[in-house]
Amino acid sequence: MSRRFAVNCSPLILLGRISRLDLLPALADQVVVPRAVLQELAVKEGQDWIARTVSSHPGLEIIADVPIPSEVQRWNLGAGESAVLAFCLSATGYRAVLDDLRGRRCARALGVPLFGTLGVVVEARRQGLIPRARPLIAAIRGVGYYIEDKLVEAALNEVGERWLS
Repeated sequence: MSRRFAVNCSPLILLGRISRLDLLPALADQVVVPRAVLQELAVKEGQDWIARTVSSHPGLEIIADVPIPSEVQRWNLGAGESAVLAFCLSATGYRAVLDDLRGRRCARALGVPLFGTLGVVVEARRQGLIPRARPLIAAIRGVGYYIEDKLVEAALNEVGERWLS
């Protein structure tokens, strides 16, 4: 079974900041970024570099936005989250990769498979793409992304690592 991802801003920014955008295409047969996500990246102050990086990354495919269905519109999400979820609802077999809590709740309510940046790192460890997950999680936290200790501990336990020694 092929793995296909539709990715929102936050995972792209965080993985880009730690120079690990390569993990997304390494974990999936296809990784798409809706144009609305790219536009959000381009207008975020200090984040235009990631829009350029994503646009030129050989493993990331920029795709046209699809119409946002009313069941997604009702959640009043950002343009990126809405575009990712709309695409996942319109195309078979895609997993949404997003971190926004409301976007995640919407995905669950609509039955869209998902994971976030933490899940990308854990899956990369499971598949042997990285020797340890802990340093990447620490780096993600180091660039300003808050992840509760209990979530980090649970994720690291899944791959036989510990957060606090």
